[in-house]
Amino acid sequence: MNKPLLPEMPDEATHRRLTAQLQAVAAEMRAWSQELQELEERFERDYQQSPIGQFHARLRAQRAEQPKTIRPERVECIWRRLVRLDLQAALEDLTSRR
Repeated sequence: MNKPLLPEMPDEATHRRLTAQLQAVAAEMRAWSQELQELEERFERDYQQSPIGQFHARLRAQRAEQPKTIRPERVECIWRRLVRLDLQAALEDLTSRR
């Protein structure tokens, strides 16, 4: 027939049992979360102390010290390419008009 709009409310004993189960599961999840956090911290610490972790730390430090500019020889190379592209475009314009 017709389903009730609200689910049946459990009796007091069932309510207490389910509440206790829910609290136990929540406590277990908090313990797992704490354990995972400790594992993540241990893995991060082990990584930082490992040779590859120390290498990556040195690379990050070196990159942080380097200025964020383009080397002059790179600027010159880019400029030459731009000039060549402009000359090429001009040459194409001249030849396409004929």
